[in-house]
Amino acid sequence: MDCIKRVLPGGRLQFGLRSFLILVALIAVWLGSEMHTIRQRQLLRAHIKKQGGEITPATANLLPSQAQAYSTWRNWMGDEPIAYVGISMSQQTDQEVAEAERLFPEAIVGTGIRLTVWVAK
Repeated sequence: MDCIKRVLPGGRLQFGLRSFLILVALIAVWLGSEMHTIRQRQLLRAHIKKQGGEITPATANLLPSQAQAYSTWRNWMGDEPIAYVGISMSQQTDQEVAEAERLFPEAIVGTGIRLTVWVAK
């Protein structure tokens, strides 16, 4: 019964210890998931660079569609948004391209020749 919220005389809500522990557990699961994704992004970046590919960080503001794909929380945890992921043609596989698109949804994933994209402000 301590999960049920109670109203104190001052109008404040009171939650039990079980509710607090459930909240902490949910935050820990979410944080672990974000850290796992960041670690996967770092490993894939290192792999792509090792194979002769190119990773270009997003130094300017992201487009609105790109900003939705990138979490601000990840920036606080040491990750950075990527504008372009270029995978070496000689080393590319369909699986690697799909993985790059999944892990870098804010980036343009290309293979082979890099295309320059100009965006009007």
